[in-house]
Amino acid sequence: MARIKTLQDLFKRYRRPGDLVFAVIFMMFALFLLINLDGQTTWVKRTKLVAQPAFWPMVSVWLMALFAALHLLGSVVSPRIPATIVFTVLLAIRLGYRTPKSMGAAAAAGFLIVVLFKSFLQVKVPGGKIYEVLPEGLRAFMLTYF
Repeated sequence: MARIKTLQDLFKRYRRPGDLVFAVIFMMFALFLLINLDGQTTWVKRTKLVAQPAFWPMVSVWLMALFAALHLLGSVVSPRIPATIVFTVLLAIRLGYRTPKSMGAAAAAGFLIVVLFKSFLQVKVPGGKIYEVLPEGLRAFMLTYF
């Protein structure tokens, strides 16, 4: 069993694909709830603070917004993991598909996703490490179209 050496090692995190999008959507939802909080709750006169109908919703929405902001900050400053094909193969292993046929299908699906997004949809996806081993002329072509 590996031991954690420092507090920084304990909280080390990597940004996965889609994590930043989720963090932004979650933050926008928390801000939406904060903006609409006054119209949805009421404060009653001569009632203790913790017995107020608006107190606990206010606490929970403010904490949700705080944690959404921390998650967004963590997503922005964390290094990104760009390995799509490796991710699909590891996901297949995690789901229990361990036969060579399943691994090949997962790798092919990851490759097709990259080709679909980069070639047909013209999405600007950063190039992977595999492009660094290609000859210069082929590398430029593959970075542009695949």
